Amino acid sequence: MPFRSVEDRKEYMKRYMQLPHAKEANKKRSLNNYYKDKESWKERVKRRKKEIRQIVMKHYGGKCKCCGESKDEFLTIDHINGDGAEHKRKIGLKRCGNRFYQWIVKNNFPSDLRILCWNCNCSLGFRGYCPHGNIKKGEKATNKSLPLFEMPV
Repeated sequence: MPFRSVEDRKEYMKRYMQLPHAKEANKKRSLNNYYKDKESWKERVKRRKKEIRQIVMKHYGGKCKCCGESKDEFLTIDHINGDGAEHKRKIGLKRCGNRFYQWIVKNNFPSDLRILCWNCNCSLGFRGYCPHGNIKKGEKATNKSLPLFEMPV
């Protein structure tokens, strides 16, 4: 079937892939490819997950907005308004992880998210403030660092 343009072909394929027999064939093909080379498949998926996380982290600054921690292993996404659980339920996610990073990219990096290190994020969630003194629940980070206690003179 000749097509007048690339867009016509894409539109046709989009409609075709919605048909039940096409969905089933595509699922079988995907499973066959997976079982042919399981390790390579897993490696590609792992690499893609890491790439998506790096894209998100780079967009939001790549370091904790409170304490400045920049080691990737410690960084996590925080909802500025403190409504993370409610937000994830609303968008249909049971837990955080790669699907959430994909959602962030797909929705053009919402401005109500930021990067915090795990310590700052947990403290903010459980206590309502960060021990570094830069953030309280629902507010943006400041650049100055407040002392945790006063030194006796």
